[in-house]
Amino acid sequence: MKWWGWGSEQIRKELPHSAATRDYLRAKLGIEEFAPRSEFKLDALRLPESRADQALVARLGAIVGEENCRIDHRERALHALGKSYKDLLRVRQLVLERAPDAVVYPRSEAEVAALLACCRELQAAVVPFGGGTSVVGGVEPEAGSQRVVVTIDLALLNRVLAIDEVSQTATVEAGIFGPELESRLGERGFTLGHYPQSFEFSTLGGWIATRSSGQNSLAYGGIEKLVESLRVVTPQGTVETLHVPRRADGPDVGQMLIGSEGVYGVIVSATVRIRRAPAECDYFMYAFKDFADGLAIARQLVQSGAAPALVRVSDEEETAASLALGSRGGGTGWRNAVRRMARKAIEWRLERLGIRPPAMSTLLIGLEGTLDENRRQRRLVHAALRGASCVNLGRTLGHRWLETRFDLPYLRDELMDNHLLVDTLETATTWNRLFALYAAVREAIHRAAAQEGEPIVVFTHVSHLYRDGASLYFSLLGRQKRADPIGQWWTIKRAAGDAIRAQGAVISHHHGVGQDHRAQTGRAPVEQQMLTQLKATLDPAGMMNPGKLL
Repeated sequence: MKWWGWGSEQIRKELPHSAATRDYLRAKLGIEEFAPRSEFKLDALRLPESRADQALVARLGAIVGEENCRIDHRERALHALGKSYKDLLRVRQLVLERAPDAVVYPRSEAEVAALLACCRELQAAVVPFGGGTSVVGGVEPEAGSQRVVVTIDLALLNRVLAIDEVSQTATVEAGIFGPELESRLGERGFTLGHYPQSFEFSTLGGWIATRSSGQNSLAYGGIEKLVESLRVVTPQGTVETLHVPRRADGPDVGQMLIGSEGVYGVIVSATVRIRRAPAECDYFMYAFKDFADGLAIARQLVQSGAAPALVRVSDEEETAASLALGSRGGGTGWRNAVRRMARKAIEWRLERLGIRPPAMSTLLIGLEGTLDENRRQRRLVHAALRGASCVNLGRTLGHRWLETRFDLPYLRDELMDNHLLVDTLETATTWNRLFALYAAVREAIHRAAAQEGEPIVVFTHVSHLYRDGASLYFSLLGRQKRADPIGQWWTIKRAAGDAIRAQGAVISHHHGVGQDHRAQTGRAPVEQQMLTQLKATLDPAGMMNPGKLL
């Protein structure tokens, strides 16, 4: 990962230099010209001196090997922050107030247990680290009441330990990255089917620790549905839950550890539920006049018995932004997007329904399964949409989304070069409260942005749906307040969180809590006490990832 941005050091995604992109940024945010691309030098980044003395380094090195205990500038910089907008703002200022004092790479579960014992003895806080893609401050090196901070990077715990084809489960070490996991399962004809947007650079352990949800959660479920059992090394010993499909022998301890963000221990491995890899992936898109119509159809779909892998409804603002920022040729973003379709026929149908691109809502459907399963699902989807005021846009836009779905974080780096605020937040509620929540959060963000004196665009989609409700995912694109960009971000972030809590919704559907949301979880006092007591039982010294979740 880049220390200053998203993704591989060798890859940068350029903003399209198209008329559609320029017109959009000019109209919405007053951006007239693209700024030159920023270049960053690691030796210009200032970190606090490591507090790890020779005795600590020697003790840690004796456990993991000298080469796997690092206190150099690069390793400490790479493990100092996650990948949120706030994190990247601070990195671009080239001064960080905190960094881990040492970074260690254990090679086995036994070494993790030995590291925790050593750190407890030497009063070192421990931050478990997977891919480092947290966007809520989940991997920041807070010391709490401890003397120093040691980050435990699990990248060397990356083996697939067993694949049980009869039970359709796989036992896997927690440090494996998404692409490697899918590749290893694919060799045997299986998939986990868990594709968060961070998929390329996040790990199985990170998904479990943050209770993540993949883009195809409608078919596969969130990570909590995919984990059958797990092993967690805590300061008080190792917790291993049973390898069984379901249990009724009291509260499920495993589910209490999923989403625990490293505050109780280090997730070292898990047995996950896998399934046969799909024979066909078919993605297609519909256009609706507005977001409300698209949401109504999406709800009907998930409540009718149809089972697509993905249903994603984008509001009018997100559709317009996607077409503009994804446009790579001349002309309008809409005309480029449909250039390979029967454009005249589609435009005639859109006009007949009063839908005027790009001012429209879009519904993306993804099917993944056997040819027969997908054929059956297509019939159910088309039946549900028959009679609705919508237009079938075909497969081109759907498959373009599938091909580029992991690109947006790369574009954030380029947008930040142009001094733009680029952030996301998400929440969830029941269907009957969804549109009120959507309106309240948008209003709160716009009001807070106006208070800061800079324009902002808020676009939204629904992509995790349930019979009883759905998640709203908000993306923010605004002009940065150059005098105080972090203060501007906090003002907007707090306003959005307050609106979410006022609506009785959850502060996070799949990003976790970390530092950024810990003051706005809305937990009842008894619930908070339960989690605190569990912390006291598993981590009485308070050494595990201080300052997160609780």
